[in-house]
Amino acid sequence: MKVLYITLKILLFALVIFLMNLNSGCTDPDEYAPPQDSLVAPPAPPQLIVPADSELFSQTPGIAMNIYFEWSLVEDAQYYQIQVATDVAFNNTIFDEKVYAHSATLTFYQPGEFFWRVRAYSPLWTWYTSWSEIRYFWSTSA
Repeated sequence: MKVLYITLKILLFALVIFLMNLNSGCTDPDEYAPPQDSLVAPPAPPQLIVPADSELFSQTPGIAMNIYFEWSLVEDAQYYQIQVATDVAFNNTIFDEKVYAHSATLTFYQPGEFFWRVRAYSPLWTWYTSWSEIRYFWSTSA
């Protein structure tokens, strides 16, 4: 009887260990990636809403300025990438942020000329969407 009890304990322990290691390749649900052949092409890029193209902001010297950015919602997007640069080629990027909503508020410390664009990402797509159109805005000292 004692041998049977010990044997059952060993089998139960082995079963628990087996079940725990059954799917050891996916320990975090956020790490899951669907099979490559099930991915679809990304949809059209987000449409920029605000700030408007060529919008002028007046900034008080020495005081940071918050600027609100908004773009259209892209269905199934997990997050968006917003970039702001001081040149249209985005060689001098000052913001490159991952945002989980279709808007963001960014803080600017110096007046200047800025360009911005957005793209969306989903793990269901083969890649990001294309970049949105590029918009320009600028700020001057008040």
